[in-house]
Amino acid sequence: MTLQDLINLGSMIGLLLTALGLFLSVQQFKLNRTMQYMEYLSKPELIEIRAAVEEWLMSSNDDEARIKLLENNHKLHSQVRVFVSFCTQISTAYRFGTIHKKWHLIFGFLSFQPIGRDLDFIRFGELLKAMK
Repeated sequence: MTLQDLINLGSMIGLLLTALGLFLSVQQFKLNRTMQYMEYLSKPELIEIRAAVEEWLMSSNDDEARIKLLENNHKLHSQVRVFVSFCTQISTAYRFGTIHKKWHLIFGFLSFQPIGRDLDFIRFGELLKAMK
């Protein structure tokens, strides 16, 4: 093996280590971002907001009744908006790959099934459009 062969081998090993470092850095960023969302979800204010939104969703099966409740209760309206904003942040981060792909395992407690009832985001989005 000549000196040039050793230099080439060293360059290849260096390139592989650089690629591995880059890959691990990206994965660490995603995991860190996911943990930041978990920390945000653990704040008492957001826990209260999630509870209020779940209570609002369970208050009635009639969409019109829910809309009227939001129109009459400005605090609840802002709480629903904050919750939807958070869900939008998570979905955008997932779409663009800035949070860990297994986020649904980490955010298992945010299952979007409040008290056993499925939350249909399409219908929920239509409700929010109707509030404008």
